[in-house]
Amino acid sequence: MHKLFRERLDEAEGRSQFIVAVIADIRGFSAFSTEHESVETAVYIKRVYMRMIDEYFPGASFYKPTGDGMLITMPYTDTKDSLREVAQGAVGGCLRCLEEFASICEGDPIINFEVPCAIGFGVAQGPACCLASGEVVLDYTGHRLNLTSRLTDLARPSGIVIDGEFGLDLLSEKQQTLFQEDHVCIRSVAEEAPRTIYIQKGVVEIPEAARRPLRLEEWETVEVKMTVREWKLAGPWYGADLQRKLKRSDGILVQMVWPKFRGGRRVRGLVDSYPAPFSYLLQANKPVVLLDVTGMLRRLAEDKVSRTAQVAVVIDYVPE
Repeated sequence: MHKLFRERLDEAEGRSQFIVAVIADIRGFSAFSTEHESVETAVYIKRVYMRMIDEYFPGASFYKPTGDGMLITMPYTDTKDSLREVAQGAVGGCLRCLEEFASICEGDPIINFEVPCAIGFGVAQGPACCLASGEVVLDYTGHRLNLTSRLTDLARPSGIVIDGEFGLDLLSEKQQTLFQEDHVCIRSVAEEAPRTIYIQKGVVEIPEAARRPLRLEEWETVEVKMTVREWKLAGPWYGADLQRKLKRSDGILVQMVWPKFRGGRRVRGLVDSYPAPFSYLLQANKPVVLLDVTGMLRRLAEDKVSRTAQVAVVIDYVPE
């Protein structure tokens, strides 16, 4: 696969394209992967990918596994009829998958073990940059993809979150009744003024902290950077000292950032990020962020990150 990808890169070019972007995230997948053999994890995620492609989003033009979910894109032309058709198909696929996800592997004799039962979706639409070689799409980048990823993170404990600029009137009347308007602040997207979103009624639970502006308070940053090998030696727990105590319990964001890898090879200039598992506590009245290194390493292993790659943990917090 990587050889074909490399060959295609020689003739690849960036193109602008209108898309409906869907990002799915399986809730509880990290915990699931630690409790089962790797072969069980692999066969489960394979079955989920197949069902999503064949049954829930068969009309999509691009699918990209994300380790514990999938990026799905559906292009549309510059007409409202085309956008309406694609939008309704995308949201309809999310709704069907969400409803059936707990039993998605039911009847499969190989899946004879307990699997995750919840999934979250973020949905947005608009222009994106498509990296293509001829008719073959290699990847998508752009603001809409970043936004969709942030919306997916809000879709908890499960459910669907749609961007407020999506156009709810594009959906069928029945689909529209399933969503309600909300407003949230989103890091790197809408930090000072809340952005409108639509959340699935009775399913998505937006925490109060997500509605607060991010830049109206003083934030401080602590960064710890080590190679994967060094993190492994530092584990299973690592304490990162803060200069000051937290102002409030929800005023902290902890992210892992590492070089992006595809097929075991680093992609120059690109990075991935993911929330880092942590606990906050006071040791001798000094604030410490206790990082769950074992959990971090599991996530890095899913992306096949090299042992020599530098992995940063970035801690943003609101001090007293």
